[in-house]
Amino acid sequence: MFLMRKKTIQARKGYIEKLEDHINEKNEEASLYINLLEKLKTEVQEPYLKGLLNSKDITDKVNFLSDEELLNRAAVHLKEIFEGQRHLYFQISLNNHVSNSGIDSLCLLCFAVCSDALHNMPNHMLRKDISGLKFDLIRFYEIRKLVLEYIEKHLQEHLNYSVHDDLIKTFKISQFKV
Repeated sequence: MFLMRKKTIQARKGYIEKLEDHINEKNEEASLYINLLEKLKTEVQEPYLKGLLNSKDITDKVNFLSDEELLNRAAVHLKEIFEGQRHLYFQISLNNHVSNSGIDSLCLLCFAVCSDALHNMPNHMLRKDISGLKFDLIRFYEIRKLVLEYIEKHLQEHLNYSVHDDLIKTFKISQFKV
């Protein structure tokens, strides 16, 4: 009887140790995601929302484009962002069991920040408001540059060989089609 209790106690200790290890692992993951989210806020979101972006080379390139080129580029960027968000969303929702939800959420946040810069473009395009379109296109290129820098510095090592890599490559390839 004493031997049975000793085995039961050892089994419970082993179970508790596994639970503690699992909790520590989850705490480390949560700490990583919180750290990455704070970096996204300070390196991307705050400069964008405070209007601290002012890239002369981007402004010059956009101002050099014809009205038709502006409309075409705006349409392409809207399509790319919507397709990228849709692709990532469906990949996350269909593969929840293998998804790295913290990194997935950060990728979606990167798309959301870029989408914010694009949200007025359809109205500018319909009204053929070229000055408004130029302003928003410049903001989009600037925020996209910040997002790419953030991804390369902080997220790339956490991305696996899934849809994330493809999305980030797409993001990078079309960064400055100016």
